[in-house]
Amino acid sequence: MTRMIMRNVSASLQLLTVCLALLGLLMPAAPMSLGAATPTPSLPPFSTPQPTPIGGALIAQDFALASLNVRNLELLSPQGSAQFSFEVPDNWRLAGNNVLYLNLQFIESGAELSSTPVQPITRFEVRLNNQLVYEASFTTTQDSPQTVAVPLPLSAINPERARQSVALSMDARDHCFSNRQARIVIRSDLSYLHFEYERLKPSLNLALFPRPFYNNLPANQPETAFLVLPEAFTPNDLENALSLAAGIGRLTGNQVRLKVTTPSALDAENRRENNLILIGTPANHALIAQLYAENLFPTRYDADTNAFSVRETALAPEEGIVQLIAHPENPYLAILTFTGGTFEAIQKAIRAFAGRVDAFGLEGALAIVREVRPLSQQRVGESLRDVQTFADLGIETTTTFGVGSQFADFRFVVPNGVQISEAAYVEIVFDYSDTLKEAQTSLNLVLNETPINSVNIGTGSEYASRPGPHRVRAPIPPSAVRTGEGNILSVQVESRGNWGCNLPNPATIWLNIRPQSVLALPRAVVDTALRPPLVSDFPVPFSEYSDLHDVLFILPDQPSLSEIEQVLRLAARLGTLTENGERFAPRLVLGEALPGGLDLAQYHIILYGRPSTNSLLRSISDKLPQPFTAGTDSLEQTLDDVVLRLPPNFEIGVLQAQPSLWNPRRVLLTITGTSSMGETFAMLAMQAVTFFRGDLNGNIVYVTQNSVYAANTYRSKYAVDIEVDIPTLVAESTLAASATPTPNRVFTVTPGPTETPTPTVTPSLTPTPSPIFSPTPFVPTPTPLPTFEPLPPEELQVETPSPPSWIPILIALTAGVLLATAFFGLLSLVRTIRARRQE
Repeated sequence: MTRMIMRNVSASLQLLTVCLALLGLLMPAAPMSLGAATPTPSLPPFSTPQPTPIGGALIAQDFALASLNVRNLELLSPQGSAQFSFEVPDNWRLAGNNVLYLNLQFIESGAELSSTPVQPITRFEVRLNNQLVYEASFTTTQDSPQTVAVPLPLSAINPERARQSVALSMDARDHCFSNRQARIVIRSDLSYLHFEYERLKPSLNLALFPRPFYNNLPANQPETAFLVLPEAFTPNDLENALSLAAGIGRLTGNQVRLKVTTPSALDAENRRENNLILIGTPANHALIAQLYAENLFPTRYDADTNAFSVRETALAPEEGIVQLIAHPENPYLAILTFTGGTFEAIQKAIRAFAGRVDAFGLEGALAIVREVRPLSQQRVGESLRDVQTFADLGIETTTTFGVGSQFADFRFVVPNGVQISEAAYVEIVFDYSDTLKEAQTSLNLVLNETPINSVNIGTGSEYASRPGPHRVRAPIPPSAVRTGEGNILSVQVESRGNWGCNLPNPATIWLNIRPQSVLALPRAVVDTALRPPLVSDFPVPFSEYSDLHDVLFILPDQPSLSEIEQVLRLAARLGTLTENGERFAPRLVLGEALPGGLDLAQYHIILYGRPSTNSLLRSISDKLPQPFTAGTDSLEQTLDDVVLRLPPNFEIGVLQAQPSLWNPRRVLLTITGTSSMGETFAMLAMQAVTFFRGDLNGNIVYVTQNSVYAANTYRSKYAVDIEVDIPTLVAESTLAASATPTPNRVFTVTPGPTETPTPTVTPSLTPTPSPIFSPTPFVPTPTPLPTFEPLPPEELQVETPSPPSWIPILIALTAGVLLATAFFGLLSLVRTIRARRQE
């Protein structure tokens, strides 16, 4: 009986325990306390549904022909022609109505109209890829400027190639027969291409890198990508970002603008509307961890073991991982991630893509990097041949057609830090038609707008009397060569014949420039120790090695995201200007935390910041050509026994070049200023955004928003008088500076080989084009530079939602039922016990 009673008691207690447990589970749902700890905010998941981005919709955009490096065009009677070309970006599919708007003026001169028996007519044609797309007639009454709309039908666009050719021709033989001359002048700055297109989804193939981040937009428009660093980034993370920025600059001609941020500083709109580049590990980078958590990468990550795998195959900790995926929130964008188990692994991954990418065996969205080649020990220029053929430069046979002035342009680069000798020359190997041999024909060679040779190759010349191929050699003066940038060699064919008003068929008026032509550039590397360095020398000597391994960037003690962004943009420009740049490996440290064992004597140094923000700069501020007042960001200057200082709170940037304090055969370049805005002025000048290289021709350069003053203190005891020279900068710097002014772009699109030169007398035209369409085209604008900072914790409070009013009632009823059940269970138990005792 006792066992039976205990069993009943135990069962009742178990029932009571279950009831109380159920009641405990339900009670927290009630709003019992609003003072609980605030949960840690997390990033929104990538899988969250987002509004459909604009991509399939048509986008319209206009580009002036001048922005495509097209010259003004002139077509002359009796028959004239010219041509140019444009490229369709990689991520465009042309659709809708595409139009070429030509701002042209028809001009005639010669005999009076009253003396001509018939009114002459000039016929004008435009062909796109050899397909006639427009024709018009001009008479003597149409002599005012006008804008004509030339349709560019999709059927004439060649989808198999990016470059499309436009040919213009005029037939003015009527004017010739009437003893009159006619010409059509086209202003390239007032003519423009109107494109309507759809954006294409990105190609997720690392072998095509830097696509999809660089799509070769017209007019060298910069493209934007957000580089997202770990939340608590380290100098190692910044060094990796520096290598990648230099590589992207080299691959794109510095046409991708990297904006630097962190996961918490990247807002939802910028995350959704931009390509992203992520650098870090899942352990220190919230976005990388999130993408792994949502299984959006081709590899998998085990957080417990910090191990990566692909298709159940484990990856070694020292292997770098590069992954390119479609943007989960925007199918027209992409996310590129460099990750791995260690810093060294990530470093390998980045260096493999920091410059020219070896695409052999590389295919698809995933690359595992086990090793990278060792750092280069060969200086730029040492491996370059003194004599190269055009074929060596990748130039095939180039042909000019037609009478008048026809051009063929060839580009080549002379690396920074090399000097051309007096023995340099170019030899053009060519053959040409008998029609040109019988005409008055000359061949002119021009290098960077400097004439270097002109020869007669027409009737009566030694060239016309013997069979080809023919050779014309021209010496190259060293002063005409531009180091570190593109040099343009123009071959001009000028022809005039005694053909009267009936010119030969243009197909019979040709000249071939053969790939056997020779470019000879005997040169020697410049020893930078032979003369004191100047700011305008940049990128020399920093580009001395193709991987930049002897370049050291020293940043402020605690650099801001804006400062990091400016340094990466300078690294991108340095990468662009480094010949044969690849596997970029510049070093980076912070001013207050120089690693032990770092030998500053082994590096060319770029020092960035102010005395108040950079400990190293503060320690050497009195040893700079332009010193600072001790303990401040104010400039100080000594003229004889007089000490002069700038006005208080004056914002000015200062660039200083000098032999390194740790090795006189190395160079120290200091980018500084009297304020944050001042150092921004200086950095933008170094990026060639606000001023040209020639403006920086001194070892001290003072920079404001609108003005620059370069001084060379090597030439005199001290060449700058702040009381006299600097106030001129003060007067011209009253406007607030912009951190991202519009750059002076240098267009690199090669025009067609038969463009006509700019006319000697340009007619007066209306200042703006008069398009014949009414809709206002939509021109996409880049995303503004983010200036946001992470929100303080007090603004990240998570609101506890109020539960529905019926929840408390349901909980109360449920609790009442459970308590009543428990009570009757106990009452039944007591009765049972009493009944057993009575028995």
